Amino acid sequence: MSIEEIIISWQNEILKIQGIKRKKYFDEILASYWSKPIKIISWFRRSWKSFLLQQIAKSIVENYNFNIQNILYLNFEDFRLSEYLDSNKVYDIVKLFSSKIAVSWKKILIFDEIQLVDDWNKLVRTIYELNKNWDYEIFITWSNSNLLSSELWSNLAGRFIEFKILPFEFVEFLHYNGIVVNSKYDYLRDKDNIDKLFSAYVNFWWLPEVFSISSESAKKSYVNWIITKVILDDIIKRFSVRDVSHLEKLLYFVISDIGSILSIKNISNRFKNIWWFAISENQIIKFLDYIKKTFAIYELQKFDWKLNKIFETTKKYYCVDNLILTFLSQSLLSDIDKKIENIVFLKLNKYYDNVNFARNKEWKELDFVVKDWNDYLKIQVCMELNENNKKRELWNFILAQQYMHWRNLLIVLNWDSKEIEYDWHKISVLNIIDFLLDLKS
Repeated sequence: MSIEEIIISWQNEILKIQGIKRKKYFDEILASYWSKPIKIISWFRRSWKSFLLQQIAKSIVENYNFNIQNILYLNFEDFRLSEYLDSNKVYDIVKLFSSKIAVSWKKILIFDEIQLVDDWNKLVRTIYELNKNWDYEIFITWSNSNLLSSELWSNLAGRFIEFKILPFEFVEFLHYNGIVVNSKYDYLRDKDNIDKLFSAYVNFWWLPEVFSISSESAKKSYVNWIITKVILDDIIKRFSVRDVSHLEKLLYFVISDIGSILSIKNISNRFKNIWWFAISENQIIKFLDYIKKTFAIYELQKFDWKLNKIFETTKKYYCVDNLILTFLSQSLLSDIDKKIENIVFLKLNKYYDNVNFARNKEWKELDFVVKDWNDYLKIQVCMELNENNKKRELWNFILAQQYMHWRNLLIVLNWDSKEIEYDWHKISVLNIIDFLLDLKS
């Protein structure tokens, strides 16, 4: 097949693209259309980055009277392009596209999984710098540890806008199942169905490709592929890791202890106790950094509510997806508390730049602390609130209040949303579904 045929076949695919839109990302990326900076769509693999870009390309054709002939879409995971994974050859494709396929006027270049192209940075920078008349609108996608944000800054500093695409939120999961909730009344009208879907969402895989898989064994097989190929193999190949067993055990260990407060020394000691071998603290730090670069886990730092400072001696970790969490940790199969806490973190992480946790010297802990405009929001997460656990769940709010008058939010699975008072302090209580759907009580 000639390169012209490949280009046109992808143009035809764009015109045929169907499916639900991830509205937040779709609107944000489309709003940047026809601004000069390179648009970079990034994050964990299989989060529908390519599909989203194809939807945007189709929308531009349909809503901006844009000629499909002027869109060059190159997916470098397409086996038909395996002999073109070189910057000079890709540049030749761009020139051929411009001279033989595109018509006069502006053109859109979409380079999907650009990190697979040798010297990709030189290619993109050259096209950008030669784009004096603004003839090209450039979109690129990349995934995982193949291309790091630090490399983006060094290679394309000042030339790009980055959009990070995360797995499906609960509201998107409902959309996929044909349910739209715009108000509390919408929720109440379909409460039984939404609550049932939430139970599935807690244990579900939030990356879209698994939505069509009904077999539990097939889902597990898919997750196993994600863990071995997308997470571990990516790290092993990029960083030439030799101690694969140590790396794999560390990944399993951190995810098994999701939401727990850990220190590097603590992890090292636990390795000795569990597997009876030593792993150096430096190696743990290095491997954790590798795992974070795949976007499989997120690291939270400790916020000292007394000193209003961030300290790095202890950390908490959360997982990009609850099904990975369940698959890697048999201990979390029935641990709904940890899964709920993981869901809350991912929601916070999407809308706040810095999410931390807090604990004082008496080991009193706040699950999350976020800066909300010029104020701070303290957040606790629990299954239910009753007389037996009220002091444990609410007293930490009061302790922190001595040092800063922050707002208090308790997110609960089995509780109605309302405001309560505890020790003369106001605490907003939100049911987890109200929180995930941004519903007011």
